[in-house]
Amino acid sequence: MTVDELYDKLCDKGFREYQTGDLFSRYYIYLYAPEQEYAFQRQMADLSQRLIRPNEFIDVITIDIFDEFCTHLKRQSWGKTGTLFDFLQTREAERPADVQKTLTQVASHDRFMKHLSDLIQQHLHQPTSYDRAYVFLHGFGELFPYLRVNKFMVGFEKYNHDCKLILFYPGTYQNGAYSLFNRLPDANPYRAIKLLNP
Repeated sequence: MTVDELYDKLCDKGFREYQTGDLFSRYYIYLYAPEQEYAFQRQMADLSQRLIRPNEFIDVITIDIFDEFCTHLKRQSWGKTGTLFDFLQTREAERPADVQKTLTQVASHDRFMKHLSDLIQQHLHQPTSYDRAYVFLHGFGELFPYLRVNKFMVGFEKYNHDCKLILFYPGTYQNGAYSLFNRLPDANPYRAIKLLNP
C-alpha cells in the first residue's frame, strides 16, 4: 500500500468511524522501508496536511514515541536536582547493561503508557469542527530495543480511545511474521491487528 493509497483509505468515511475497528483492537500497522526513514517522515507530515484540508477536515495527532519517551524521562526527577534522563546518561558508559534494563522497564511501565494516553486525550477533547478519527504513532525503530510494538500494544490496550491508532512500522511482514528493520524477527504484535500491507 502506497502513501497515496493509505490517504484514500483514511479518507473513506466508513473506515474513519472508530467503531468499525476489529472487535478486539483498533490498531492498524503500516509498514515502510526502514532505509527510507527520513523520506517517510516527510511523507507522513504531508499526509497529515492533506487530511486536514477542505473536503476531508481530519485532524490527526502525530506522536513520535521516541521523542515522547525522552520527554517522559526528563520529567521524572532523580536525586535532589536532576532527572532520570540525566542520571541514565551519566551511567551509560560505565554500566550499559543496567541502563538498558532500566530504560526497558520504564518504556513498558504504565506511567509511560498513561503519558501517551494523556496526549491523545488532550488532542481528542479540544473543541474543534474537525474530525479526529486517527492517531499516528511512529518512532518505534528509534525506541528499539527498549519497547517493541507488541509490548506497546499489550501495555496500551487498557486505554480505550474513540479513534484508530495507526502504527508506522519500519520493516516487513512475511509468512505471518514481522521483521523490524527487515532483519530482526519480531513477536506477532497482536492477533486482532489489521495489517496495512505496502
